[in-house]
Amino acid sequence: MRTVFGFFLLALSLTVSAQIKVVTEQFPPYNYQEGGEVIGLSTLVVREVFNKLGEPFEPEVVPWVRALVAAEKTPDTLIYSIGRIPERESKYQWVGVIAPAKNYVFKHADDDKILIKSLEDVKQYRIVTFKESVREQYFEGKGFEKGKHIVSVYDYGKALKLFTDRKVELWAMNELVAHYHVKKAGLSVRDTLKPVFLLEEISPEGYYMAFGNKTSSEVVQKFRQALEALKKDGTYQNIIETFVNGDGM
Repeated sequence: MRTVFGFFLLALSLTVSAQIKVVTEQFPPYNYQEGGEVIGLSTLVVREVFNKLGEPFEPEVVPWVRALVAAEKTPDTLIYSIGRIPERESKYQWVGVIAPAKNYVFKHADDDKILIKSLEDVKQYRIVTFKESVREQYFEGKGFEKGKHIVSVYDYGKALKLFTDRKVELWAMNELVAHYHVKKAGLSVRDTLKPVFLLEEISPEGYYMAFGNKTSSEVVQKFRQALEALKKDGTYQNIIETFVNGDGM
């Protein structure tokens, strides 16, 4: 009987301390794989959360659509960096903000004809988005249609090329990510991009780390408390400031 009870306790322990699977995407400068290592601003913060909890941190970089589905459908799977909008609200349990973020609609820097004062004005033009990104889902929630208003692609570099080749008039993108890809392409940000409309309804607090609803609330709460502790003791702010001052963005 004692042996059986011992096995029961061991099984319970393994269940409670099951390793958390972590999924993210190639989304520099927030999270991306380079030289076999996952790095970036958001990664620095999430890694510290895992360190505080004494949990192994082994993030897997996968296509974004796969990451979204994995977090939504698989227990004990954490996703980052994910934007928060009403269309996603009920699908995930939101741990907390891990990095600042601003999302814009950009036009060509030398285009003086496009004037956008409202979201409705954007519908006059073709806008490129990343497939199933927070920006694309936001636009679809506002009545934008793929093929009519939206050109949807799986690659950030391809999105930039469509934009620079003048195949589309507008590009919806996170500011830091847009700058990163423009510089990577050897182009000048000032000569390439001009922000014309701030998408202020898209996760204005910043990017999050989150679990799907199949993860227990106890696990989610544990991670919330660890993230909050990093913010209270100054670790979070130090990471952000160091990254910014070090020109990591």
